Amino acid sequence: QWIVFSRITLVHKTQKERLTIDVDLTFENQEGKGDLKDIIIAEVKQERMSRSSDFMRIAKEMSILPMRLSKYCISSMQLYPQLKQNRFKEKQLFINKLKLQ
Repeated sequence: QWIVFSRITLVHKTQKERLTIDVDLTFENQEGKGDLKDIIIAEVKQERMSRSSDFMRIAKEMSILPMRLSKYCISSMQLYPQLKQNRFKEKQLFINKLKLQ
């Protein structure tokens, strides 16, 4: 299984924090391929969890809620529909909803 995406990394000047932004996510295996090109995945990486993150504050102001997401799990669900998907169904429904907007 191949997962390909472009990543932008922003590093905070004063806090021990960086923000990664993944775009143009595509994935494929021998049987098929798929993508999440319309979705941006942003992740705040901190030494210690802190709610004082500028990005987290702005995202909250914009009503963007955090969600734990594995690019590998989501791509596996789409590439291998025979896998049990109950645990990830809520996330998949949310992603489908985002793709329709």
